Amino acid sequence: DAQTAKVTWKTNAMATSEVNYGVTPALGRHKANANYNSSHTIVLTSLLPGQTYYYRVLGRDASSNSYTGEIFSFAMPTAEALVLNDLQVVGVSKIEAEVVFYTNRPARYVLDYGSAKLDSSLNADAYATSFRVSLRLLVPDTFYVVRIVAVDAMGIRSNEAMTSFTTLAHALPSGTVNFSGERLSSGIRLFWTFPSIIYKEVRLYRYE
Repeated sequence: DAQTAKVTWKTNAMATSEVNYGVTPALGRHKANANYNSSHTIVLTSLLPGQTYYYRVLGRDASSNSYTGEIFSFAMPTAEALVLNDLQVVGVSKIEAEVVFYTNRPARYVLDYGSAKLDSSLNADAYATSFRVSLRLLVPDTFYVVRIVAVDAMGIRSNEAMTSFTTLAHALPSGTVNFSGERLSSGIRLFWTFPSIIYKEVRLYRYE
């Protein structure tokens, strides 16, 4: 475990257990067990991968006789790199898309995306190794860029991964029928129909 270390020692009498430790010989942190034992074990947690730690053991017997050991050191193993891979965009429509990716160990992610700039952001609260993120309310026929970084429970960041996609454009009708208009006192009223399809958006252009 790249975040945990176990310190064990023995005493010739029943005594309490304590470890003072830190990233310098000045120590500064401690963990203790108030029970009396002759075989002692203290587990240090939330340590940093690749970091050297200094420590000493100490304690006290039932008669308040104390002992203090010398300062020793140990180096934590370097954690395996967090890798984000197999990034792809699937299910692209006019207004939605899904971003799929994986990590080699449980992690959370921060996903930034946008068209002109990366101005939208999504993130995960839970740790996982397989991700499927939905992007909604996109603009049709628009080029988007996606940037993702994953972070594991130790705070180790993955490689930054980027991809892009273009949303689908509105389908144009194959033709119009019965296009007509009438002049009104305040403008023109236009009439038309599209063959067999109901369109929710119509754009009119005025040329002068």
